[in-house]
This record gives sequence, C-alpha cells and structure tokens, in this order.
Amino acid sequence: MKKILLISYLFPPCGESGVQRNLKYVKYLPQFGWKPYVLTVKDIVYHSYDPTLIIEVPPEATIIRTESLDPFRIGYLLHGRSLPQKNSKGSKKNIINSSLSLNFLRSFRNWMIFPDSSVGWLPFAVKRGLELIKEEKIDIILASLGPYSSAIAGCIISKLSGVPFIIDFRDGWTDDPHLIRPTRLHAAMHRFLEHKVVPSAAGICVYGDYLLERLMKRYPALSNSAITITHGFDTDDFDGIKPAPKATNRRRIVYCGSFYELYAPIFKNLIKSLLMLNGSVLETIEVVFVGRFEIFGAEAEITRNDLADHIKLTGYLSHKEALSYLLSADALLLVLPIGDIQAYSGKIFEYFAARKPIIACIEPEGTCAELLKKVGLADFIVKPDDAHMLASAIMKLSKHDWRFPTSASLEHFTRRNLTFRLSQFLEYVVDGNAES
Repeated sequence: MKKILLISYLFPPCGESGVQRNLKYVKYLPQFGWKPYVLTVKDIVYHSYDPTLIIEVPPEATIIRTESLDPFRIGYLLHGRSLPQKNSKGSKKNIINSSLSLNFLRSFRNWMIFPDSSVGWLPFAVKRGLELIKEEKIDIILASLGPYSSAIAGCIISKLSGVPFIIDFRDGWTDDPHLIRPTRLHAAMHRFLEHKVVPSAAGICVYGDYLLERLMKRYPALSNSAITITHGFDTDDFDGIKPAPKATNRRRIVYCGSFYELYAPIFKNLIKSLLMLNGSVLETIEVVFVGRFEIFGAEAEITRNDLADHIKLTGYLSHKEALSYLLSADALLLVLPIGDIQAYSGKIFEYFAARKPIIACIEPEGTCAELLKKVGLADFIVKPDDAHMLASAIMKLSKHDWRFPTSASLEHFTRRNLTFRLSQFLEYVVDGNAES
C-alpha cells in the first residue's frame, strides 16, 4: 500500500459536516491501495462533538494527535468539555445566543490571530509531520483547507522533506466571500500567504468548478495538476436509519447543519413567509432546524410571532440522529447567504440521497443553483431575500403533495466514487513527481 499523510485540524470526534469529507477519504482510501495517516490535534473545545463518527475510521488508518497552543486546545486544557452541556441524547446542544463577551472574543480572534485560530497548532503539526514522513516513508501529503494553517503546515513539511503535497480546498481561501478581513493589511497578508502556499503544491483538489476556474486564472502552472472533487454522500450512513417520529397531520420541512448569524435575514424571511400562509396550510407545517443555531434572539422572535408550534430547534445532534430527521422530512430547506454565487453547501449531497424536494433559498444564478438544475431539483429555488417566493414554494409543494420531482442518477456523488477519483489523482501526482 502507498502511504498518504492527511493533515486535517478538524477530525472526529469533532462533529458537523465539515469533517465528513476527510473522514470519508480515510474510510475509503484503503480500498484503493492507500494507507492513511491522519495528522490532527488532540482534544479541543469542540463546537460540536460526535464520538460516533470515529467508528467509521478503518483499521488500516492511523490517527496521530498532537499538542497545540490554539485557543480551542487551551480552552480544553483549562475547562475540558464543560462548556456546552450534553442533552438527553448524549449530543451537545448548541443553540447560541450572542453576547457582548462572545462578540468581543470573536473580534479579538479575527484581529489578532492570523491567519486563523488554528495557527497555534502549526509548529506541532510540522514537527510531527516530518517525523512521520521519516518513520513511515510517506508517499504524498494531502492538506485539508480549512483551516488555512493546515495548508501552511503541508507546504512547510513538503519543502523540508521533499515529499509532494496536494491542497484539498474544502473551502476557498482569498476567494471565500466570508473570509473575515478586519483591515486592508489582513487582506494583503492573506493574499501573500495564498500566493506562497498554493504554487508550492504539486496539485490541488477543489470542491467546485467555480473556485477551480478562479484558482486557475491566478495559478495557471497548476492547470495540469488540478481536479474538481465535489462533496458527496455515503450510502452506508443511511443503513438502518429510521425516520424521526412526527405527528401524522404535519408536513415537516427540515434544515440540517449549522445555521449561522449571516443567515439571519433568511430566517426573518422564513418567519414572514410562514405568516403569509393561510391558516389551514400553516397548521400542517413544521420547520425543524437540526444543528447548531446561532441567530441572536431567534427563540424570542419565534414566540413573539406565535410560531412555537411550527419552528423547532433541536440543537446539535449526532450525524445518525440528523439523518433520521432528514428521512422524516417532507421537504428539505437549503440556504446560502444573500449574494453568495460560488458556494456549494456540503449538506446538499445528503439532501440528494434523502430523495426529498428541496426548497433552496439561494441565488438563482449561482453555482449551487446550477447543480440543482443538473440533477432536476430546481423547481423550488427561491431568492434568499424574497419571502413571497418562499411562501409560494411552500404552497406549491402543498398542492403537489410534497412529491420528489426527479429520478436522476446520483451515483457520481457517492463518497466511495469520489474517493476513487481522489486515489487516481494521487497516483497521477506521485508518478509525475517521481518522473521529474
């Protein structure tokens, strides 16, 4: 077996959709002749904690956890996992209300910790990575971005060891519309770092074509060593999952994943759209948000509009519990920030697997909308700032008995097939590096 060092600050028991890409690589790479070594951090204060995910790591994989001086590791050493309390199902419930102290800490992090809060892990990752390459004769490095510090670690380890490295763009860097740049200096420093790190890579994997095209314009020398590997879904995850119970007279709309503060305008539009429905339709509707919920004052607003029976917040649940809600849905809710035309939401692929109608509050001309059109799921795309369109979509679904409108093949998006594509790309890069 060839050996790959996967550098990923985020890895189970860290939860949420952000870890799924790397976890599934690790799960399936041994089937295609690669032994993964995962370089990650020791226990931190997790935003979301899901120990059930570790079960998916195969015996062929080795996980190496290092020390760190980043805020989340220090927080763990000082407080353990005492911040969020576990709910009755064993998962940490995260329905977050903003506060002055929390906003201050976020601002301090954005201003003073560069390029991201994981930079304190960088020296430990580099040291242990170099040791692993010497001990295990690693063939290639795959650095998962984000955080950006993982890609920087991969670059340094590669330069010092001579082992080629690939950047896996799980998110964008300077192209990320949500990258926080407090000053022009911060923005310039991010551009400087990206221009140092990316050209040093032997290849890049990118989650979508839109970002790949932008990167190729800046780094044309990588055009023969770049590939799109989308996010996806794992059919194994749905084995044995039963739909979460619901009232027989209710139609359930489910949002799965973290719901961030930048989605606040869309949440307000959702409330407006529900209030536009006639009483008989509204009585049948239940909107369930499964995951971390970070909208300040949301629960008070739900109560104020007398919608407590129609909007439910579960907080963070384990991946399997979240999938049970997905399967119980009559329709799924997808959102992206207003004006975002480049992002895919990683959850969209598990939405595909659930084979439910998708109400997509996204930009109609964006990358995500194009993907929905390709698989025949564009019937309920609504502008993210248009409450009337959202209400009309719900009414249309109600009149059409909430049917799934496509039979498109989704096999291309299975995690196993996507990892097979990655394995082929790894072989290509390793062989090319050997020839040069």
